Amino acid sequence: GLAVMIAVMPINAAILLHLRHLQERNMKEKDRRVKTVSEILQSMKVIKMFAWERPLSQKVAEIRAEEVERLKRYGYISSLQSIFWNSAPVTVSIATFGAYAALGNRLDMQVVLPALSVINIMSFPLFVFPLLISAVVSGRVAMNRVNEFMGLPERDTSAIEETGPDDPVPVQLEGVTVAWNSSRPVLSGVDLSFPRGSLTAIVGPVGSGKSTLLSAILGDAPCHAGRVRAPRRLAYVPQQAWIQNANVQDNVLFGAPLDHAMYKETLRACALSEDLDKFPDGDKTEIGERGVNLSGGQKQRVSLARAVYQDAEVYLLDDPMSALDSHVGAHVFHECVCGALAGKTRILVTHKTDLLPSVDRIIVLRDGAIL
Repeated sequence: GLAVMIAVMPINAAILLHLRHLQERNMKEKDRRVKTVSEILQSMKVIKMFAWERPLSQKVAEIRAEEVERLKRYGYISSLQSIFWNSAPVTVSIATFGAYAALGNRLDMQVVLPALSVINIMSFPLFVFPLLISAVVSGRVAMNRVNEFMGLPERDTSAIEETGPDDPVPVQLEGVTVAWNSSRPVLSGVDLSFPRGSLTAIVGPVGSGKSTLLSAILGDAPCHAGRVRAPRRLAYVPQQAWIQNANVQDNVLFGAPLDHAMYKETLRACALSEDLDKFPDGDKTEIGERGVNLSGGQKQRVSLARAVYQDAEVYLLDDPMSALDSHVGAHVFHECVCGALAGKTRILVTHKTDLLPSVDRIIVLRDGAIL
Protein backbone atom coordinates (compact mmCIF):
# COMPACT_ATOMS: atom_id res chain seq x y z
CA GLY A 1 0.00 0.00 0.00
CA LEU A 2 2.83 2.38 0.86
CA ALA A 3 4.51 1.60 -2.44
CA VAL A 4 1.28 2.47 -4.32
CA MET A 5 1.02 5.82 -2.52
CA ILE A 6 4.66 6.63 -3.29
CA ALA A 7 4.12 5.68 -6.95
CA VAL A 8 1.12 8.04 -7.14
CA MET A 9 3.12 11.13 -6.09
CA PRO A 10 5.15 11.77 -9.32
CA ILE A 11 2.03 11.20 -11.43
CA ASN A 12 0.15 13.72 -9.32
CA ALA A 13 3.03 16.21 -9.58
CA ALA A 14 2.94 16.00 -13.38
CA ILE A 15 -0.83 16.57 -13.40
CA LEU A 16 -0.46 19.55 -11.07
CA LEU A 17 2.17 21.14 -13.28
CA HIS A 18 -0.03 20.78 -16.33
CA LEU A 19 -3.02 22.21 -14.45
CA ARG A 20 -1.01 25.25 -13.41
CA HIS A 21 0.02 25.99 -16.99
CA LEU A 22 -3.59 25.60 -18.14
CA GLN A 23 -4.82 27.91 -15.39
CA GLU A 24 -2.32 30.61 -16.41
CA ARG A 25 -3.45 30.41 -20.04
CA ASN A 26 -7.09 30.47 -18.91
CA MET A 27 -6.53 33.70 -17.01
CA LYS A 28 -4.88 35.31 -20.05
CA GLU A 29 -7.82 34.31 -22.24
CA LYS A 30 -10.24 35.68 -19.65
CA ASP A 31 -8.36 38.98 -19.51
CA ARG A 32 -8.44 39.19 -23.29
CA ARG A 33 -12.20 38.63 -23.38
CA VAL A 34 -12.95 41.11 -20.59
CA LYS A 35 -10.78 43.75 -22.25
CA THR A 36 -12.51 43.30 -25.59
CA VAL A 37 -16.00 43.43 -24.08
CA SER A 38 -15.10 46.54 -22.05
CA GLU A 39 -13.84 48.33 -25.15
CA ILE A 40 -17.02 47.39 -27.03
CA LEU A 41 -19.27 48.67 -24.24
CA GLN A 42 -17.37 51.95 -23.99
CA SER A 43 -17.66 52.48 -27.76
CA MET A 44 -21.26 51.32 -28.14
CA LYS A 45 -22.45 54.56 -29.77
CA VAL A 46 -19.81 54.37 -32.49
CA ILE A 47 -20.49 50.66 -33.02
CA LYS A 48 -24.21 51.32 -33.47
CA MET A 49 -23.51 54.23 -35.81
CA PHE A 50 -21.34 52.14 -38.15
CA ALA A 51 -23.37 48.91 -37.72
CA TRP A 52 -20.39 46.92 -36.46
CA GLU A 53 -22.47 44.72 -34.13
CA ARG A 54 -22.18 41.51 -36.16
CA PRO A 55 -18.37 41.43 -36.74
CA LEU A 56 -17.65 42.47 -33.17
CA SER A 57 -20.06 39.93 -31.72
CA GLN A 58 -18.38 37.31 -33.87
CA LYS A 59 -15.00 38.38 -32.54
CA VAL A 60 -16.20 38.08 -28.95
CA ALA A 61 -17.72 34.67 -29.74
CA GLU A 62 -14.39 33.46 -31.17
CA ILE A 63 -12.50 34.64 -28.11
CA ARG A 64 -15.08 33.00 -25.85
CA ALA A 65 -14.89 29.76 -27.84
CA GLU A 66 -11.12 29.61 -27.31
CA GLU A 67 -11.60 30.31 -23.62
CA VAL A 68 -14.26 27.58 -23.31
CA GLU A 69 -11.99 25.09 -25.08
CA ARG A 70 -9.23 25.74 -22.56
CA LEU A 71 -11.71 25.51 -19.69
CA LYS A 72 -12.86 22.13 -21.02
CA ARG A 73 -9.30 20.85 -21.08
CA TYR A 74 -8.77 22.13 -17.54
CA GLY A 75 -12.00 20.45 -16.41
CA TYR A 76 -11.13 17.13 -18.05
CA ILE A 77 -7.68 16.98 -16.47
CA SER A 78 -9.04 18.15 -13.12
CA SER A 79 -11.69 15.40 -13.28
CA LEU A 80 -9.04 12.85 -14.15
CA GLN A 81 -7.05 13.93 -11.12
CA SER A 82 -10.13 13.65 -8.89
CA ILE A 83 -10.89 10.14 -10.19
CA PHE A 84 -7.27 9.21 -9.72
CA TRP A 85 -7.21 10.34 -6.09
CA ASN A 86 -10.69 9.10 -5.19
CA SER A 87 -9.80 5.62 -6.40
CA ALA A 88 -6.62 5.64 -4.33
CA PRO A 89 -8.22 3.97 -1.23
CA VAL A 90 -9.55 1.09 -3.33
CA THR A 91 -6.21 0.73 -5.10
CA VAL A 92 -4.36 0.77 -1.79
CA SER A 93 -6.72 -1.86 -0.36
CA ILE A 94 -6.26 -4.18 -3.33
CA ALA A 95 -2.49 -3.73 -3.30
CA THR A 96 -2.25 -4.21 0.46
CA PHE A 97 -4.40 -7.36 0.70
CA GLY A 98 -2.99 -8.79 -2.53
CA ALA A 99 0.60 -8.40 -1.35
CA TYR A 100 -0.29 -9.75 2.08
CA ALA A 101 -1.92 -12.85 0.57
CA ALA A 102 0.86 -13.33 -1.98
CA LEU A 103 3.38 -13.56 0.82
CA GLY A 104 1.53 -16.63 2.10
CA ASN A 105 -0.31 -14.92 4.93
CA ARG A 106 -3.88 -15.74 5.80
CA LEU A 107 -6.57 -13.08 5.44
CA ASP A 108 -9.05 -13.24 8.30
CA MET A 109 -11.32 -10.78 10.04
CA GLN A 110 -8.70 -9.88 12.62
CA VAL A 111 -6.46 -8.56 9.82
CA VAL A 112 -8.97 -7.26 7.29
CA LEU A 113 -11.18 -5.13 9.58
CA PRO A 114 -8.38 -3.13 11.25
CA ALA A 115 -6.74 -2.63 7.85
CA LEU A 116 -10.02 -1.42 6.29
CA SER A 117 -10.54 0.91 9.27
CA VAL A 118 -7.13 2.49 8.72
CA ILE A 119 -7.73 2.79 4.98
CA ASN A 120 -11.16 4.34 5.64
CA ILE A 121 -9.56 6.92 7.94
CA MET A 122 -7.14 7.76 5.15
CA SER A 123 -9.90 8.06 2.53
CA PHE A 124 -11.23 11.45 3.73
CA PRO A 125 -7.86 13.26 3.43
CA LEU A 126 -7.41 11.62 0.04
CA PHE A 127 -10.87 12.84 -0.97
CA VAL A 128 -10.20 16.44 0.17
CA PHE A 129 -6.68 16.52 -1.24
CA PRO A 130 -7.73 17.14 -4.91
CA LEU A 131 -9.87 20.10 -3.83
CA LEU A 132 -6.95 21.48 -1.86
CA ILE A 133 -4.66 21.01 -4.84
CA SER A 134 -7.09 22.88 -7.12
CA ALA A 135 -7.31 25.76 -4.65
CA VAL A 136 -3.53 25.91 -4.30
CA VAL A 137 -3.07 25.97 -8.09
CA SER A 138 -5.61 28.80 -8.52
CA GLY A 139 -4.13 30.72 -5.60
CA ARG A 140 -0.62 30.39 -6.93
CA VAL A 141 -1.63 31.67 -10.35
CA ALA A 142 -3.49 34.61 -8.77
CA MET A 143 -0.53 35.39 -6.52
CA ASN A 144 1.85 35.35 -9.48
CA ARG A 145 -0.36 37.86 -11.28
CA VAL A 146 -0.45 40.11 -8.21
CA ASN A 147 3.34 39.85 -7.89
CA GLU A 148 3.77 40.81 -11.53
CA PHE A 149 1.60 43.88 -11.00
CA MET A 150 3.29 44.87 -7.76
CA GLY A 151 6.67 44.36 -9.39
CA LEU A 152 6.05 46.92 -12.12
CA PRO A 153 8.52 49.82 -12.05
CA GLU A 154 7.48 52.87 -10.06
CA ARG A 155 6.91 56.22 -11.71
CA ASP A 156 10.30 57.80 -12.28
CA THR A 157 10.28 61.38 -10.96
CA SER A 158 14.06 61.75 -10.77
CA ALA A 159 14.00 64.24 -13.68
CA ILE A 160 11.52 66.53 -11.85
CA GLU A 161 12.84 69.25 -9.58
CA GLU A 162 10.36 70.68 -7.11
CA THR A 163 9.66 74.42 -7.22
CA GLY A 164 8.61 76.52 -4.24
CA PRO A 165 5.48 78.67 -3.75
CA ASP A 166 7.49 81.87 -4.27
CA ASP A 167 9.25 80.76 -7.44
CA PRO A 168 8.42 83.23 -10.27
CA VAL A 169 8.56 80.35 -12.78
CA PRO A 170 6.72 77.40 -11.17
CA VAL A 171 6.91 75.18 -14.29
CA GLN A 172 9.93 74.93 -16.55
CA LEU A 173 11.25 72.41 -19.07
CA GLU A 174 14.91 72.45 -20.08
CA GLY A 175 15.96 70.33 -23.07
CA VAL A 176 13.30 67.72 -22.31
CA THR A 177 13.11 64.63 -24.50
CA VAL A 178 10.20 62.29 -23.88
CA ALA A 179 9.53 58.85 -25.41
CA TRP A 180 6.94 56.34 -24.27
CA ASN A 181 8.99 53.37 -25.54
CA SER A 182 12.07 52.65 -27.59
CA SER A 183 10.57 54.30 -30.68
CA ARG A 184 11.28 57.87 -31.77
CA PRO A 185 10.75 60.58 -29.12
CA VAL A 186 7.36 62.23 -28.85
CA LEU A 187 8.99 65.42 -27.57
CA SER A 188 12.56 66.31 -28.45
CA GLY A 189 14.69 69.05 -26.89
CA VAL A 190 11.78 71.12 -25.55
CA ASP A 191 12.65 74.33 -23.69
CA LEU A 192 9.67 76.07 -22.07
CA SER A 193 8.93 78.20 -19.05
CA PHE A 194 5.55 79.16 -17.62
CA PRO A 195 5.56 82.33 -15.46
CA ARG A 196 3.48 82.38 -12.31
CA GLY A 197 -0.10 83.51 -12.84
CA SER A 198 0.06 83.23 -16.64
CA LEU A 199 -2.41 81.55 -19.00
CA THR A 200 -0.57 79.65 -21.71
CA ALA A 201 -2.31 77.93 -24.61
CA ILE A 202 -0.66 74.95 -26.31
CA VAL A 203 -1.95 74.26 -29.80
CA GLY A 204 -0.96 71.98 -32.64
CA PRO A 205 -2.23 69.16 -34.83
CA VAL A 206 -3.29 65.78 -33.47
CA GLY A 207 -0.29 63.72 -32.40
CA SER A 208 2.06 66.68 -32.03
CA GLY A 209 2.79 65.92 -28.36
CA LYS A 210 0.50 68.32 -26.49
CA SER A 211 -0.89 65.77 -24.02
CA THR A 212 2.56 64.20 -23.65
CA LEU A 213 3.92 67.59 -22.63
CA LEU A 214 1.43 67.71 -19.74
CA SER A 215 2.31 64.11 -18.84
CA ALA A 216 5.98 65.08 -18.69
CA ILE A 217 5.16 67.89 -16.24
CA LEU A 218 3.15 65.42 -14.13
CA GLY A 219 5.97 62.88 -14.20
CA ASP A 220 3.88 60.22 -15.95
CA ALA A 221 5.83 60.32 -19.23
CA PRO A 222 9.41 58.99 -19.06
CA CYS A 223 11.90 61.83 -19.49
CA HIS A 224 15.01 60.49 -21.27
CA ALA A 225 16.90 63.78 -21.32
CA GLY A 226 16.65 67.25 -19.84
CA ARG A 227 15.03 68.48 -16.64
CA VAL A 228 11.51 69.37 -15.53
CA ARG A 229 10.77 71.87 -12.75
CA ALA A 230 7.27 71.72 -11.28
CA PRO A 231 5.54 72.14 -7.91
CA ARG A 232 4.61 69.15 -5.80
CA ARG A 233 0.92 70.09 -5.78
CA LEU A 234 -0.86 70.71 -9.06
CA ALA A 235 -4.24 69.95 -10.63
CA TYR A 236 -4.79 68.03 -13.86
CA VAL A 237 -7.94 67.81 -15.99
CA PRO A 238 -7.60 64.98 -18.57
CA GLN A 239 -9.28 64.73 -21.94
CA GLN A 240 -11.37 61.80 -20.76
CA ALA A 241 -13.06 62.77 -17.51
CA TRP A 242 -12.51 60.39 -14.59
CA ILE A 243 -15.68 60.06 -12.51
CA GLN A 244 -16.15 58.27 -9.19
CA ASN A 245 -19.13 56.05 -8.52
CA ALA A 246 -20.54 58.58 -6.04
CA ASN A 247 -22.75 61.66 -5.99
CA VAL A 248 -21.88 64.98 -7.62
CA GLN A 249 -20.74 66.64 -4.41
CA ASP A 250 -18.35 63.82 -3.52
CA ASN A 251 -16.88 63.94 -7.01
CA VAL A 252 -16.23 67.67 -6.73
CA LEU A 253 -14.90 67.65 -3.16
CA PHE A 254 -12.74 64.55 -3.70
CA GLY A 255 -12.20 64.15 0.03
CA ALA A 256 -11.59 67.84 0.76
CA PRO A 257 -13.63 69.58 3.51
CA LEU A 258 -16.77 71.37 2.35
CA ASP A 259 -16.54 75.15 2.05
CA HIS A 260 -20.05 76.21 1.04
CA ALA A 261 -19.06 79.56 -0.50
CA MET A 262 -16.19 78.12 -2.51
CA TYR A 263 -18.23 75.07 -3.49
CA LYS A 264 -21.09 77.22 -4.78
CA GLU A 265 -18.72 79.50 -6.72
CA THR A 266 -16.99 76.48 -8.26
CA LEU A 267 -20.30 75.07 -9.49
CA ARG A 268 -21.25 78.45 -10.95
CA ALA A 269 -17.91 78.94 -12.70
CA CYS A 270 -18.09 75.44 -14.22
CA ALA A 271 -21.71 75.96 -15.41
CA LEU A 272 -23.04 73.16 -13.22
CA SER A 273 -25.61 75.09 -11.19
CA GLU A 274 -28.38 74.85 -13.80
CA ASP A 275 -27.67 71.17 -14.39
CA LEU A 276 -27.91 70.39 -10.68
CA ASP A 277 -31.27 72.14 -10.48
CA LYS A 278 -32.60 69.62 -13.02
CA PHE A 279 -31.29 66.59 -11.14
CA PRO A 280 -33.78 64.84 -8.83
CA ASP A 281 -31.53 65.14 -5.74
CA GLY A 282 -29.39 68.09 -6.77
CA ASP A 283 -25.71 67.63 -5.98
CA LYS A 284 -26.60 64.52 -3.96
CA THR A 285 -27.63 62.70 -7.15
CA GLU A 286 -25.70 59.49 -7.66
CA ILE A 287 -23.69 59.68 -10.86
CA GLY A 288 -23.19 55.95 -11.28
CA GLU A 289 -20.29 53.89 -12.59
CA ARG A 290 -18.06 56.01 -14.87
CA GLY A 291 -20.64 58.79 -14.90
CA VAL A 292 -23.29 56.74 -16.70
CA ASN A 293 -26.01 59.22 -15.67
CA LEU A 294 -24.18 62.26 -17.06
CA SER A 295 -23.59 63.52 -20.57
CA GLY A 296 -20.07 63.94 -21.92
CA GLY A 297 -20.10 67.68 -21.28
CA GLN A 298 -21.41 67.26 -17.74
CA LYS A 299 -18.71 64.73 -16.92
CA GLN A 300 -16.05 67.10 -18.24
CA ARG A 301 -17.39 69.98 -16.14
CA VAL A 302 -17.52 67.81 -13.00
CA SER A 303 -13.90 66.86 -13.62
CA LEU A 304 -12.98 70.52 -14.08
CA ALA A 305 -14.90 71.53 -10.94
CA ARG A 306 -12.99 68.92 -8.93
CA ALA A 307 -9.69 70.47 -10.03
CA VAL A 308 -10.88 74.04 -9.37
CA TYR A 309 -12.05 73.19 -5.85
CA GLN A 310 -8.62 71.78 -4.89
CA ASP A 311 -7.11 75.31 -5.16
CA ALA A 312 -3.74 74.15 -6.51
CA GLU A 313 -0.80 76.29 -7.62
CA VAL A 314 -0.66 75.04 -11.21
CA TYR A 315 -3.49 73.80 -13.45
CA LEU A 316 -2.88 71.49 -16.40
CA LEU A 317 -5.99 71.55 -18.61
CA ASP A 318 -6.00 69.00 -21.42
CA ASP A 319 -8.62 70.36 -23.81
CA PRO A 320 -11.45 70.56 -21.22
CA MET A 321 -13.72 72.44 -23.65
CA SER A 322 -13.66 69.71 -26.30
CA ALA A 323 -16.89 68.07 -25.06
CA LEU A 324 -18.74 71.37 -24.48
CA ASP A 325 -20.94 73.27 -26.90
CA SER A 326 -19.93 76.80 -27.89
CA HIS A 327 -22.16 78.61 -25.35
CA VAL A 328 -21.18 76.48 -22.34
CA GLY A 329 -17.55 76.39 -23.48
CA ALA A 330 -17.39 80.18 -23.61
CA HIS A 331 -18.90 80.41 -20.12
CA VAL A 332 -16.43 77.88 -18.69
CA PHE A 333 -13.45 79.60 -20.32
CA HIS A 334 -14.29 83.14 -19.20
CA GLU A 335 -15.84 82.37 -15.79
CA CYS A 336 -13.63 79.46 -14.76
CA VAL A 337 -10.30 79.47 -16.61
CA CYS A 338 -10.03 83.27 -16.75
CA GLY A 339 -12.20 84.00 -13.70
CA ALA A 340 -12.11 81.53 -10.83
CA LEU A 341 -8.56 80.47 -11.73
CA ALA A 342 -7.26 83.99 -12.30
CA GLY A 343 -3.84 84.36 -10.71
CA LYS A 344 -3.08 80.65 -11.03
CA THR A 345 -0.53 79.25 -13.46
CA ARG A 346 -2.67 77.69 -16.19
CA ILE A 347 -1.46 75.54 -19.08
CA LEU A 348 -4.32 74.97 -21.52
CA VAL A 349 -4.19 72.47 -24.36
CA THR A 350 -6.88 73.39 -26.85
CA HIS A 351 -8.01 73.12 -30.46
CA LYS A 352 -10.37 76.11 -30.20
CA THR A 353 -8.61 78.98 -31.95
CA ASP A 354 -11.30 81.47 -30.90
CA LEU A 355 -9.94 81.30 -27.33
CA LEU A 356 -6.40 82.30 -28.26
CA PRO A 357 -6.89 86.11 -28.19
CA SER A 358 -7.73 85.84 -24.46
CA VAL A 359 -4.57 83.98 -23.40
CA ASP A 360 -1.22 85.44 -22.37
CA ARG A 361 1.03 83.16 -24.44
CA ILE A 362 0.59 80.73 -27.32
CA ILE A 363 2.89 77.75 -27.91
CA VAL A 364 2.61 75.84 -31.17
CA LEU A 365 3.79 72.21 -31.28
CA ARG A 366 4.40 70.15 -34.40
CA ASP A 367 6.05 66.72 -34.49
CA GLY A 368 7.27 67.06 -30.91
CA ALA A 369 9.03 70.38 -31.42
CA ILE A 370 8.14 74.02 -30.76
CA LEU A 371 7.60 76.16 -33.82
